[in-house]
Amino acid sequence: MKKSYILIVFCVSISVLISLLLSRQQSILIRSDHYSRWYATYRLISDNRSIYDPQNGVDVVSLNSRPTDPIAGTFSYPAHLLFFTLPFALLPYPIAHFLWLVIIQLFVIIAIWLLYREMEWPKTINQFTIFLILSIFFIPNIQNVIWGQFNSISVISLVIIILALRRDEYFIAGLCSIGLTFKPQTMLFVLAFLIFWAIFSRKRWHFLLGLGLSLFGSILFANWYEPNWISFFIEGLEIYSKFFNPKSVIDSLIPHGWILYIFAAVITVLLFLYNRKSSPISISFNGSIVYSLGISWLTVPVLGMMNLVAFPIALILLFSSFGDYNKKLYRLSIASFSLIYFFGLLGFIYGLSNPNLYGQHIHLSELAYKIIASGLLILFSIPLTLSSKTQKEVEDSFMVSY
Repeated sequence: MKKSYILIVFCVSISVLISLLLSRQQSILIRSDHYSRWYATYRLISDNRSIYDPQNGVDVVSLNSRPTDPIAGTFSYPAHLLFFTLPFALLPYPIAHFLWLVIIQLFVIIAIWLLYREMEWPKTINQFTIFLILSIFFIPNIQNVIWGQFNSISVISLVIIILALRRDEYFIAGLCSIGLTFKPQTMLFVLAFLIFWAIFSRKRWHFLLGLGLSLFGSILFANWYEPNWISFFIEGLEIYSKFFNPKSVIDSLIPHGWILYIFAAVITVLLFLYNRKSSPISISFNGSIVYSLGISWLTVPVLGMMNLVAFPIALILLFSSFGDYNKKLYRLSIASFSLIYFFGLLGFIYGLSNPNLYGQHIHLSELAYKIIASGLLILFSIPLTLSSKTQKEVEDSFMVSY
């Protein structure tokens, strides 16, 4: 246990160092996605200007070379994100930027550490050290940090939800589920599964109560600063979507792939129904969370691959469930994702270092992580969703066999 704390301190130090280096780069400082949200919040405080006012985007573009269009510099998030942007709008931006980069890295590190302790995977501290360091230098995570994104809020929230549910703290889990709504497209099907799953048991209705109260409170909080924000957000989101025209992985691979969407919808509904009564400590529940993450990443239109910052969480749930349940699938999944990780990393480095391939480094990484890894995540999760055993039952049967 002492070694794990030393490792966390070491990783936190790396995060602080990365944040210092990035915050000293002017090209990153005000080109960060965080800057657009900070600026809109700053204007809300200083001038009582709406965070959705198009003038914010105009101002942001006039201050730097990227984004090149005011639409890209707007506050294109639900207004309750003010919970995270208001404190930083009170600070000079270089300080706010540095602190935010440290925080979003800490969210990921703490989430991985908490789930590692709960699921007892990896089995040794040395294996966990390798896994955590690889997670920190995972390309989507690095991108998330460079752009000062908000995806890691949902990562720490998801882990807290899982831990609460495994302790039958349904109300607390529901309250924490608000963390999945700040950037809802990232974990859309995870939240959908949790709501669907909670409906089918009276004791789980406390989860719905907690979620409802947190949503109601966050809407009131946002409305205090930004009246009628929901209509402004929807209008701005439509403009933002038309400008960028984000595509899902399915749309990128197969134009008009509506058959795949129908197939995915049918499989998803069937799996959700099959696991509607699964215990939070069951292998099938872990598999359902992993599946929900994978199907979100394949079907929901998202720019880039920063939403994949939750991939280490999915892998801990996947590998810890396979560990004693199916040794062959465990070894196969470990080998598959290890190969994909290094393929994506090498593709990124090779594309970045080769002048003739500059710009392709992102596409090579997306091929590995956003397409292949997400697809494999779904395939490997399906056997878990069909299991009726808890992890303890699997471990007990494994010990008896010896």
